[in-house]
Amino acid sequence: MSYKGFVLFSMFMMPLMALAQKQYFLPTGDATADEKDRPMIEVYLPQEEVANGCAVVLCPGGAMRWLSWESDVVKMASFLNERGIAATMSADGMERPDFLCTNFGPSLMPVAVTQNAPPLLIMTRADHPNVAAGLVALFMEWKKVGANAELHIYGDGKGPYELMPQTGESTTETWSGQMIQWLKAKGFINKK
Repeated sequence: MSYKGFVLFSMFMMPLMALAQKQYFLPTGDATADEKDRPMIEVYLPQEEVANGCAVVLCPGGAMRWLSWESDVVKMASFLNERGIAATMSADGMERPDFLCTNFGPSLMPVAVTQNAPPLLIMTRADHPNVAAGLVALFMEWKKVGANAELHIYGDGKGPYELMPQTGESTTETWSGQMIQWLKAKGFINKK
């Protein structure tokens, strides 16, 4: 199956399920490099019967101090795989993605956006003021060039921005369902 989209993420959590995970070491200029020093890509594939042709690139968060591998990659990959979406994690350059999604983006950093920028979905919380301000600026840069962008800033909740159980106690817990709806509305996954 060919996959038509990519998404960039920064963090998430959910109970783990069995994943079809594959690791690939990428070529490097140093053939004698130890395995721990070689770039690697991990691929998490959904079960074939639920696969819908959408793929996601996950980028772990960690406030630029650590890698949130378990919560941002492994658990999010499980969440996506359950919905038929393939997930991969890579630190190598890639072709222009079909779409971008971010929860923790540039924290008040300048970003150059081209007119052919892919659709962008931004979802974050107001309790991260520098991140939220940076994402509002990112949204405005997307809009300045006429590119498609959508922004959600949730006003409730504290602590990590993660996959949450649907309790009805906050609006923040709905972000993951809204992201799936956005992917469907943009035609990146089949509407069912």
